[in-house]
Amino acid sequence: GSVAMPAFEDETRSDTVCTVLVRLRDQVKQVGMAFFSPSSREFSVCEFIDNDHLSILEAAILQTTPKQCYHFVVPAVTKRVKELLEGCDVGQEEVKSVLFKTDSVEQDLERLLEDGVKNHLQEVSMQVAMPCLAALIDRTRLLADHGNFGACRLKIHLVDAYMRLDKASFSALQLLPRPGDGVRVPTSVLGFLNRCRTAVGSRRLTQWVTQPLVNPEELGKRHDIVELFVNDEPFRQAVVNRHLSSVPDLDRLLARFRNVGRSTGTSAGLEDMVRLYQCLLGTDKLHRVLLGYMGAHRDVLEAMITRPLGSCLKDFHNFFALVEQTVDLDEASKGNYIISSAFEPSFKALEQRKKELWAQVEALAQQVQSKLGLGAGKDGGVRVVEATGGQGWAFRVTKKQQKTVQSKPGMRTVQLNKGEFLFTNPAMEKLVRQVKEVDDDYQTRQSALVQKALQVAATYHPVLERLAAVFATLDVLTSFALVSISSKGSFVRAKIDPTNKVVDLRGARHVLVEEVTDGAFIKNDVVMDRESSRMFVITGPNMGGKSTFIRMVALVSLMNQVGCFVPCDSATLPLFSAVMCRVGASDLQLRGVSTFMAEMLEASCIVQTATPTSLVLVDELGRGTSTYDGFGLAWAIADHLATKVSCFSLFATHFHEVAALADVRPCVVNKHVRALTHKEKLTFLYEVREGFADQSYGVHVAEMARFPEHLVTNAKRKAEQLETGSKAANKRFRGEAGEMESLAEVLAASDVDDLMARFRRVEPALRAAVAC
Repeated sequence: GSVAMPAFEDETRSDTVCTVLVRLRDQVKQVGMAFFSPSSREFSVCEFIDNDHLSILEAAILQTTPKQCYHFVVPAVTKRVKELLEGCDVGQEEVKSVLFKTDSVEQDLERLLEDGVKNHLQEVSMQVAMPCLAALIDRTRLLADHGNFGACRLKIHLVDAYMRLDKASFSALQLLPRPGDGVRVPTSVLGFLNRCRTAVGSRRLTQWVTQPLVNPEELGKRHDIVELFVNDEPFRQAVVNRHLSSVPDLDRLLARFRNVGRSTGTSAGLEDMVRLYQCLLGTDKLHRVLLGYMGAHRDVLEAMITRPLGSCLKDFHNFFALVEQTVDLDEASKGNYIISSAFEPSFKALEQRKKELWAQVEALAQQVQSKLGLGAGKDGGVRVVEATGGQGWAFRVTKKQQKTVQSKPGMRTVQLNKGEFLFTNPAMEKLVRQVKEVDDDYQTRQSALVQKALQVAATYHPVLERLAAVFATLDVLTSFALVSISSKGSFVRAKIDPTNKVVDLRGARHVLVEEVTDGAFIKNDVVMDRESSRMFVITGPNMGGKSTFIRMVALVSLMNQVGCFVPCDSATLPLFSAVMCRVGASDLQLRGVSTFMAEMLEASCIVQTATPTSLVLVDELGRGTSTYDGFGLAWAIADHLATKVSCFSLFATHFHEVAALADVRPCVVNKHVRALTHKEKLTFLYEVREGFADQSYGVHVAEMARFPEHLVTNAKRKAEQLETGSKAANKRFRGEAGEMESLAEVLAASDVDDLMARFRRVEPALRAAVAC
C-alpha cells in the first residue's frame, strides 16, 4: 500500500538505525537489512526475497521501528523504497554502493562482538545482509569508540516469527499513540494495554504490540502467566504493588554502566550503584514471593520468570558485597553518596578532622552572636549557611539585623538576599578554607576509589541486561492481567484453533470505541468457517458500525497474538500470519496520488501478497471512481480473495450489489448492520445480522445532517427511479461473474503506471458487462 502512516508519539520510537540493500537477480528482488540499537549495542540482520510491493520490507520496518535508514537499491525500486520509508515515518538517506563492500566486515565484527565471529557463521554467510552490516558499521562510526569493542551482540531478525502488519493496519487499528496522546492514553492499542509499572515494561509492550507472535507454544506461555495473575488476586497484588512499582529504569541504568570509562554519554556514579543495589534487595524479596507460588501454571512461571530472576540474583552475589563494602549506605540514605570510611582507613582521619573544624565553626558562630548582642530566637540568631555562586560558607542573620552587623569592625558582606543578610569575618574565612582543603583531599582520594568501584560494577552490565528483560516481561504480562480484570466488559483467554479453520467470537467488542462510549457497547458475534463462511460481505448505512465491526475482529486477533486476553464472552481464533487492511479514504494528493489510486495500490498489494493464513479487511473500496468502475473492482477483489486466496476476509461495502457474490460463491456470507426507520427517522442499532441490507439509508443520513427539505425530497425521488435499473443490472452481472474475474488482472500491477495501463484495458469490458 501507499498510505502515509501518521507520526507516532516520540515515546514509542526506538533508537535503532538500519541499512537496506535491494538487488535484482533474474527479476527477483533480493532484500538485505541490518539493524543496530545503540542502547543495547545489538546488531540484527535479515535477508529475504520480496514481491513487487516490497511488503516484507515494510513489515520488517514496522516490526523494528527504526529512527533512521540508510539505503542503496536498484533504480527500479528506488521510488518505492523512499515512499515506503516516508510512509512509515522513518528518516532516510540514500548512500553510495561503496559503503556496502564486505572486504573488512568480518574483521570489524571480530573487534566489536563480545563473542567473536566464530559463533556467527550463519549470519556471516548471508550474502545480502552482510553488505548492509558493513554499511551500518560505517554509518554509525562504531569503530571510532573503543568502548564498543567486545561489547556488541549479533542475531538474526526473523520477520516471519511475527504477524505481519502493513501501514494501513497500523493506522486502522490505532496500534501506537499519535503525537500528544502519550503512551498511557487509551486512544491506541498501546495506551489501552499499558498498565505497566516500570519503564522497561512500557518499552517491551511497544515491541510486543508491533511484533504479535505466530508461534503457538510461545503464545501459550504468555497466556498461561496472564491467566494465573488474573485468577490469583493476592499473588498479583503482591507482585505488582509491592515490588514492580519500586523498580527503577533499568535500561537507563544499563546505559550508564556501559558508559563507564567512555568519553561519551552519561556515565554511572555511586548513586547508580546504590539504586541498583536497592533494586536487587527488592528483587530478592520478589523472588521469594515467586518461589512461594504453588498455583496453576507454576512451571511456566518458573521457566519464564522465577528461574531467570534467581539466576540474575546469583550472578549479582558479589555486587552486593561490592556496594556494602565500598559505599557508606547510611550517608546514601540521606542522599550523600560517598565511599565508606571503613573501606579506606585514611578517610577516618579526614572525617575526624572535618568534624573538629565544624565544631570550631559552630563555636565561632556563637561568639559572633554574643558579640553582636543578638538573641538565639528565630529572628535574632546567627546561623551558618552556604552562600550561592560558590562563595562558600557564611554567617546568616535576618535582613533587619544587617545594620547591626555592618557596624562592627572585621565583618565582611558576602551576600544580600530577600529577607536575609550573609556575612563573614577573617576567622570564619580561615576555617572555611581549612574545611575546603579537607573536602578536596577527601574527594581526590575518593574519586580514584569511586572509579575503581564503578569499573568493577560495570562488568555486571550483561547480568543487568538479563534482569531488565525479566522485569520487562513480568511487567507486561501483569499489565495484561490488570487490563483483563479492570476494563469495561468481560475479557477471556482465547482458544487457539490449531487447524486455522475457525473464527468464533461471542459477544465481541471494540475496546477503543468502548472506552469512549458513554452507554453500553453493542456486542456482536463473529462465526466464520474456512470452508463455508470465510468471507463476510457487510452492507448497511454509513455510520451504522460496519467499519467498527471489521476492525474489531482484527483488533481482537491482534490482542490475542500479543498475549493478552480478548474482549469477548468467549473466543476461538486461528493464528494469523498477517493482518492486511484497505480502509478509509486516505488521500495522498500532496504526493500526486489520488484517493482512488491509493486504494487501488493497497488492494493490489493485498491481492498479490495475502495468503490463506492472512486476515484481510476491506472497507468501502471503490468510492474514488464511477459507480460502475467501483462496483466492478469491488466485486473482482472480493471474488479473488474468496476463491483464489481463500483467507478469512471482512469486506464492508456501500455497493449492496456485491451481496450477490454469495449466490455464486458458497464460502461468502452476507451480513448487514441493522438500522430502523420510523416516521422518516433513522435509528442505528449497531447490531450485525444475517443477510444483506435492502437499502442504503443515504437519504436518511442526509436528513440527520439537516439537509434542506426540498433537496431530500428530490433525492428520494431520484433514488427510487434508479433502484429498478440497478436491480436489473445486478441480475445480469450475477450471470457473468466468471467473465468479471478477469478484472483481477488490474490488481497484478506493481506501481501506479502499470495499474492505470491495466485498468484502461479492462474498462470497456467492465462497462459493457454492467451496462443497463
